[in-house]
Amino acid sequence: ESPPNPLMLLNMIGFPIPFPIPLFLCPMNTPAPRERPLPRFITPRQWWWGRCTTPSNPLSFMKREFNAPHLITKRDEVYHMNLEAGYLLVATGKRRYLELATNLALSLRKRSHRPICLLTDPGMEIPATHRGFFDIVKRVIPNPNFKGVGSKLLIYKESPFNRTLFLDADILLFKDDIEERWQELRGREFAVEGEMFTSGKVHGRDTKYLMELLDIPYVVNLNSGLIYFEKCERASNIFDYARWLHLEELRELRVSYEFRPGEIADEPIIGVSMAKFSVQPLPIINKRRMLQALLPYSSQHYFNLEKGDFHFVYGSTIDNAEVVSGTFCHFCNLEPTFHYLACVHLLRQQARVPQMRFRIELLD
Repeated sequence: ESPPNPLMLLNMIGFPIPFPIPLFLCPMNTPAPRERPLPRFITPRQWWWGRCTTPSNPLSFMKREFNAPHLITKRDEVYHMNLEAGYLLVATGKRRYLELATNLALSLRKRSHRPICLLTDPGMEIPATHRGFFDIVKRVIPNPNFKGVGSKLLIYKESPFNRTLFLDADILLFKDDIEERWQELRGREFAVEGEMFTSGKVHGRDTKYLMELLDIPYVVNLNSGLIYFEKCERASNIFDYARWLHLEELRELRVSYEFRPGEIADEPIIGVSMAKFSVQPLPIINKRRMLQALLPYSSQHYFNLEKGDFHFVYGSTIDNAEVVSGTFCHFCNLEPTFHYLACVHLLRQQARVPQMRFRIELLD
């Protein structure tokens, strides 16, 4: 092995080195036998991500904190990304959705090593401080027939992964059990958390009416903020049927409703499409271990991003109150805003990303 780095020895005896050290002062040690040699020349981007990891490198913590080595492109060899399984985020339209997607990517980098794909508009400008958190940026021309939430029905064709976990931009990853969840989802062709109904109303529509209209055995009530799917025939059929039904809803609202002016809600359409191809939702067995925990109509919130824990209380009285938690937390409409901004502030501070301007980038 090569002799120890003199700067490392200075750091070991307590000599402070509070500034980034030039590359020529950080010689890389000779690799051990059977170990893949590291490139002699590295780019400034690789330096920023702590590729030259020595105790004296004040930025080396970034490699451990955000699992960033898979972002590295070597000088003579391009890293071949594993597209078997990854996360799919969407940021189209206003700039605030890019900021929210960046927040989500920061939380994913903190606890997961899987690649992240961002779908965005051709004209969306992505700052250099944000670009490094997305492994793939795919620019898609907007479809006028699938506006807003309706664009979720196009994600199957646009996903580059064989196994995809789609996430809304207003979600954050909290728990360390994300890899266990990936293993639990393996083999499920299409999966969302929800409930099956054969009576009553779902999203304001009578369940019996929908079952007779579409010839389905049940209706699924779900939140489409988190959708898992694999590239297979059944998942393709679900999305194809949902797109066809969406176009029919543009002519006459029978299944869904108008989410915003000119936008058709996607959740009722996905729910009946699942039933059409006999796909049942993920059962909610333990509300303290949900895949996606929703925050509306909740109280008594607790969030600790560093410890990887959060929970809140559903219910207005002691008799019907229940504690809810999960792997992902869905801040619907960014509520509660104070807790969301506190978590995001910590993520951006650790990643050296400029903080958001609340009025401009969230309320615009």
